[in-house]
Amino acid sequence: MVRIYRLFLSFFYSVYRVMRKLYRRFFVSSSESVKYSDIARTQDKLLAALKPVSSNPTFLIVLYPSAHSHEGLLATIQSLYSQAYSNWKIVINEPSVNYFSNAEVWLDSINTDARIKLNLYSNRMSVGSCIHSITCDYVLPMFVLGVFHKECLNAIARYIEDEPKAKVIYTDEDFYNEHYVRVRPHFKPKWNPDLFFSTNYVSNVCVFDKKMLVDINFFPHTNYSLVLKSLGLCLSDEVIHVPFVLFHNLFSASEEASSFNSVLHRSELAALKTYFKEDAVGVSDGLLPNTYKVSWPIPDNQPLVSIIIPTRNAVNLVRQCIESLYLKTRYNNFEVLLVDNQSDDKESLKYFEELNLSGKVRLIRYNKVFNYSAINNFAVEHAAGEILVFMNNDIELISENWLNEMVSQTIREEIGCVGAMLYYQNNTIQHAGVVLGLGRCAGHSHKYYSRYDNGYMNRLKVVQNYSAVTAACLGVTKNIFEEVGGFNAEYLPVAFNDVDFCIKVFNAGYRNLWTPYAEMYHHESVSRGVDDTPEKQQRAQKEIQYMQRTWHLDRIVDPSYSRWLTIGREDFTI
Repeated sequence: MVRIYRLFLSFFYSVYRVMRKLYRRFFVSSSESVKYSDIARTQDKLLAALKPVSSNPTFLIVLYPSAHSHEGLLATIQSLYSQAYSNWKIVINEPSVNYFSNAEVWLDSINTDARIKLNLYSNRMSVGSCIHSITCDYVLPMFVLGVFHKECLNAIARYIEDEPKAKVIYTDEDFYNEHYVRVRPHFKPKWNPDLFFSTNYVSNVCVFDKKMLVDINFFPHTNYSLVLKSLGLCLSDEVIHVPFVLFHNLFSASEEASSFNSVLHRSELAALKTYFKEDAVGVSDGLLPNTYKVSWPIPDNQPLVSIIIPTRNAVNLVRQCIESLYLKTRYNNFEVLLVDNQSDDKESLKYFEELNLSGKVRLIRYNKVFNYSAINNFAVEHAAGEILVFMNNDIELISENWLNEMVSQTIREEIGCVGAMLYYQNNTIQHAGVVLGLGRCAGHSHKYYSRYDNGYMNRLKVVQNYSAVTAACLGVTKNIFEEVGGFNAEYLPVAFNDVDFCIKVFNAGYRNLWTPYAEMYHHESVSRGVDDTPEKQQRAQKEIQYMQRTWHLDRIVDPSYSRWLTIGREDFTI
């Protein structure tokens, strides 16, 4: 009977996955196209209404046309001629004289414009010399040709005037398909360092302060390496995101484009290795093409980790959690604190004592009414580790390196809370980071996506910064926990205490982080149940109101998200 039931579940889930793929491919993609055209029109209106710029900075656009058609280069230049903002110059760099001699028709059409300079160079250093000799305020290197939105430079100039400290500025972008229809918008987050270390999400339109480039004395062949070099000379609040689609990549599915991407990937990987070389940080290919895995070192003298697991009864869940923990944890130096919250089931109590006597857990009692925040605050007082991992009793570990990954991220001095990839039993996603503002409070990124999906712009497969992560499995140093005062037991006894805690950690100056390299199942809230009584629903509403009142989550735009992505669902759609 059990076998038949499992076969039925397997068949049902297979059908579900096929139907989900069809739904996303045909219905959602069609719906998104309509929505994106609406967003594009809205953006056009907002861009046209930007107030005039008084500072009038000069932009130098540096074009690298090699491996691209003359038509593509001409389209890029024509889009610059169409700019609402006119204070710009162009340098066209190309090492091959033949490239220009074979393009006399279009070359004649631009050669008379004093703002355009052709630079035939033999090496990279002469590129920098050429740029340094031209009077300008900001430099926009373009390694991939496409079409600029007519308000592109005007919008960038507007944001520079509003953010006078800006040294690096990047924008959103999309693609023209083969029918010259705008598709695949990439709505980017604000500056997200760990996402950038994982993939070049900044991508093609990136403007740099010229004075900073002179100090760098370095002009590489990719924006990625140039941003990495800039990070040594600018602060996080000097990297500015302009949240408008201001560049349209020209569609190409050719082998030439694929070869170009392969070369670009190798170049970016080499640049990332160089950037981290002095810090003994490992860099390798990530889970997907054009993504990277940065492996932070753990000291030989491994820091002690205190894994805190609260429970009330739930012997089967606790057994599954503890057994998977000892079976799937390669990291050696940890202790487990099992916090018993008024258990009254004989089998559970017996098992907890057995665990305690065997040394697998340190059993502590919390003999008060359930309050998740208070229970964990109480447990921290008994924790011996310098790193804390808060874990629900309904967690089942999958990846053997989960704790190595969480420790390696947590011990970084700039990192606060570290969260994991959590799946439901049916291999759909329960947690991949928390986005503030979803549902006018907070929600999970990519909820119910398949475990095997890549997510929006591959964000399910790369390490990145999020405003918050769930405490179903959350790592943080004990020092930071104590610095921000732990969980809020007074106003958030059950829900959103982890989000509140993460916001406090962020406000204290730390970056929170989520990683796909720590995977586990989360049999969510099995032991506690759901909010299905008037009392529980009233308590839940009070907690939401507290979060809205305290952190303005009913009107916030999460820096790790985009104002152009939905706040009505947890699926990262537009």
